[in-house]
Amino acid sequence: MMISISFHLKSQKRGGCSVYLYGSLPELGGGDPTKSIEMTRSNGSYSFYADIKTSLNNDSSNFWYRYYFKTRFGAIINEVCPPRKCYLNIHDNINNSVMNFYDTFDIPSSIGGVVIQFRVQYKANYGQKLFVCGDNEILGKWKPENAVQLEPVLNSDFSESDIWTTTVMIPSSNKPISFMYKYIVFTSPKNFFWEPQHNHCFEIGACPSPSVFVINDVCQWCDNLYEIYSRDPFVKVINRRQTSQQPLTFVPNNTPDTVFVNFTVRAPHVRPSQVLSIIGSTQEVGEWYADRSYQMNDSEFPVWKATISFKTSDFPIEYKYVLLDRASNDVIYEQRYNRVITLCDLESVDRSFPTSININDWYTNPNPELYKGFGITTSLFTLKTEKSCGIGQFTDLPKLVDYCKKIGSSLIHLLPINDTSGSGDWEDSNPFNIISGRALHPIYIDLLAIHGVSHSDLCEIAEKKQKFESLNGIDYPKVYKFKIKKLKEIFIGIESSLGTNNQYRAFVKNNQDWLRMYGLFCYFRDQYKTKNFNKWPQHNSITHREIKQLSTEYVKELQFYYWVQYICHKQLLSAKEYAEEHSIVLEGEVALHSPYQSVSVWANPDLYNIDMITGEVPTNENMSSFNCLTNNGNNYQNSSPMNNSVYSSLNNSPSFNWKGIAATNYAQWCDRITYMSKYFHMIQINQSTSIFRFFEVNNSQSIHSILGHFNPAIPLSKAELKEHGLLDIDRYTKPYVRWYLLKDKFGDDADLIASTFFNHFGTSLENQIFSFKPEYNSEKKISKYFKKKEMNQQQREIWEKGLIELIDNVLLVEDPEKLEHYHARAEACIEKVIQNNKQEKTVISSTSWLDLPKAQKEEFANLLTDYFYHRQNELWTELSYPKLRTIKNSTNALLCSDNVERNHLFIGILQDFNILSSRVQRIPRYYGTFFDKVREYPYLSIATPATSQMPSLRDWWEENQQVTADFWKHEIWRTDEPPRSCEPWVQELILKQHLTSQSMWAVFMLQDIISIDERFRQTNPEKERITPCPSEFVNNERKWNRRMQFTLEKINEADDFCYRIRRIVEDSNRI
Repeated sequence: MMISISFHLKSQKRGGCSVYLYGSLPELGGGDPTKSIEMTRSNGSYSFYADIKTSLNNDSSNFWYRYYFKTRFGAIINEVCPPRKCYLNIHDNINNSVMNFYDTFDIPSSIGGVVIQFRVQYKANYGQKLFVCGDNEILGKWKPENAVQLEPVLNSDFSESDIWTTTVMIPSSNKPISFMYKYIVFTSPKNFFWEPQHNHCFEIGACPSPSVFVINDVCQWCDNLYEIYSRDPFVKVINRRQTSQQPLTFVPNNTPDTVFVNFTVRAPHVRPSQVLSIIGSTQEVGEWYADRSYQMNDSEFPVWKATISFKTSDFPIEYKYVLLDRASNDVIYEQRYNRVITLCDLESVDRSFPTSININDWYTNPNPELYKGFGITTSLFTLKTEKSCGIGQFTDLPKLVDYCKKIGSSLIHLLPINDTSGSGDWEDSNPFNIISGRALHPIYIDLLAIHGVSHSDLCEIAEKKQKFESLNGIDYPKVYKFKIKKLKEIFIGIESSLGTNNQYRAFVKNNQDWLRMYGLFCYFRDQYKTKNFNKWPQHNSITHREIKQLSTEYVKELQFYYWVQYICHKQLLSAKEYAEEHSIVLEGEVALHSPYQSVSVWANPDLYNIDMITGEVPTNENMSSFNCLTNNGNNYQNSSPMNNSVYSSLNNSPSFNWKGIAATNYAQWCDRITYMSKYFHMIQINQSTSIFRFFEVNNSQSIHSILGHFNPAIPLSKAELKEHGLLDIDRYTKPYVRWYLLKDKFGDDADLIASTFFNHFGTSLENQIFSFKPEYNSEKKISKYFKKKEMNQQQREIWEKGLIELIDNVLLVEDPEKLEHYHARAEACIEKVIQNNKQEKTVISSTSWLDLPKAQKEEFANLLTDYFYHRQNELWTELSYPKLRTIKNSTNALLCSDNVERNHLFIGILQDFNILSSRVQRIPRYYGTFFDKVREYPYLSIATPATSQMPSLRDWWEENQQVTADFWKHEIWRTDEPPRSCEPWVQELILKQHLTSQSMWAVFMLQDIISIDERFRQTNPEKERITPCPSEFVNNERKWNRRMQFTLEKINEADDFCYRIRRIVEDSNRI
């Protein structure tokens, strides 16, 4: 392995002296001074040099050498320092490399490899020590016990400064050198913490010669703005760079009397028209003139880099980062003191030695103004363009992007677009009723955009398109049936070409884990005509091994389902790329829970408690509608003809098996979020409170959630209850039924009710204690009885409602796993809340609580408050941090939570992780208030008048005049009478109110923006809502069939209206 080596020596000795070089290499005399070689004089700081070529092997890869002077009188003057040593890594193929050694006579130098000095600024507390740990052997291979300790640099008065330093050396290499590292603060061997944020990275080009690098680091800290601005909405869209620059590679310095300074800094909040530059005290950085500053390389945005060569005589150098606006010529300086670069202070390094200084300033944000944006929220199925075919499609999104660009909106929030396919009926129209957290819905495919569609198919599609588009809404079953039929026909025509389609093959390979599960589920669903896998004659339970085997066995049958997802992927990805090019952020929704009839529950039952179902936490505010089991993220109030009762559909979500899901490191959640991040820059986490806890109830017994409990939770033990003087456990856990309650609820039917449903005992009728017969001792048993019972409808409702209220008349709920442990029943002191047509509420107290002795009533009231508002907080906080950390690290999308209402504990923790909170004006954040205060919203939030599952602004305005009057007075601050309908100027007023909030985003439902213009308002405001209206439910069937009245092309042609909205947005500084 031949290499060329140049030796350069700096010496103050002059006159007729000659300089000689010898060492362990054969070309240097093999260690014999008498066989040394004479060096040649040269100009410059290093006045002598010698060149040799040598062959290296394992024995000679590490060698030594020395210099000596010979006077003209023959006297020998040797160096007083030890032999110099060189360390080479011959495994890096350094053949034909050129190496340069720069030495100073009599100065002991250990620069025989790559010397790296770490210098970091950190203000330590008393007793703390600083270490550096990295991914190579020298830095400990990420093992804290093997980390390298740094020492504080002493000030002139011998006090310790905030600068810590240490030096390491690695062998020279003809390959690029790269390693990762972080700093660790130790208080004791068992008490230490790692530096937050990213790993530091030392990355340099080939370094065959001995070199010196000084790493000037800043110890990173947690910065909210940096966290937010470094994520996809800003890096890929809002601050997207249009650069032609090549990535900058730092290289070693081989020029004496110079210093290469390699700058690296993260600056994500730099607008597209701006560029980050370095301005400073020397000519190379403009001498403080902004127009002569040094522009940095943005090819790795949000990381900016620059390499500048300075003369050694220029040091110390002062500098700052500055933003130059190429459009306006504005200059924005960092608002901080000047940064300073000093020369290397290693004793073994001469001032003339060609060193490199790596400046890692981590993060800067010269922009004084925080970014604020305006967005719209809608569902994909409601969109209507000239290309649509009965429903919104992936290819309709570019038209929505064009409209948003025109009105100044920079965000599109879409309701879930995952596959909901079951039987293809109206139940599947609910976008929250997903069967897969990753598969996209094939109903959104644009059939005309598929490559290879035959002419006859094109004609048929065009004919059906015309028919579907003539409807007022969506005929989901017919549209779905037609699209699936055509997809199958198209697939038959192109199936043979898939084997040579590299993009399709790559898609299947990269997603095979979830595609196998999804494909098999869909295949069996179609074979057995139901997605309820419990009804399948085969494969109703399955293992991952069986999934792998069956996916091979049915590989031909599964190709159709793979191909459909591939088409969905291509069309949605194309829409995302279009949005990025036009600076529009796409936000999607990801659900943490899965419905019972879904791929996840079928393939991963160990991750769920199948016997338990999730539900809404009952409160005195939602008990008026008996808010019940979570229906895939939606609660449908007043949807049943029974007053104050709501029955959940069968398609609900099982609760999590926390141990099972934790054992996978929450892989299911992370996989969903990671996959949907391919298509969206922002992700809203639905049911985000489930990260902390969920409310579960026995699925085989309950029809609503009032007898549920939190999971995880700390239940009340029997011993603990005893300490509070609560001894009669049966009294608290069994339904409290007395004769006067039966008379009160059922009147003259009390005797019949008692004999039919109850066992009873006692000395007299008034003192009898009633207990439910085993065949009627749960809500579901009672409900089942009345479904089969033929009787008067009004009497049925009274009996069923009254009996269920009695079933729920308990104070404690037994823990399903721990014996003699109990949970406080939600709102145990309340039986129900009655709400009249004016939405006025009357609270009816629980008789089980009212009939307790006074002392026990007080104890229960205190226990109830503690259990729900204090007891669980520490547990939920402790368990939430690893979940949130894992979720956040799974994606670079910006995460948002859905509305968590008044749980300030959860809100605070989510803010700690820089997860944006949704602030909904119609949902008050504090008790005793009617609305959330828009003017008080924090920056890391999303301001919106309502969610997409609420009525539109116009519809809500007319629902309740008293609520509207309160809103008019307290939120709009008007003393006059509010208009009876939400007129355009009122909508515009509410729009401006949110746009001027401090929230990062102000987001509005698309229909609330469009209806500001009289030309685009629906005659009936109810038609503007996305979700089904309760008044339209037929046999409890919910039809998600809303559609835009006008095409996006038509709306986009209204230039006057678009510019009117844009001016409002511009005036609020949200463009």
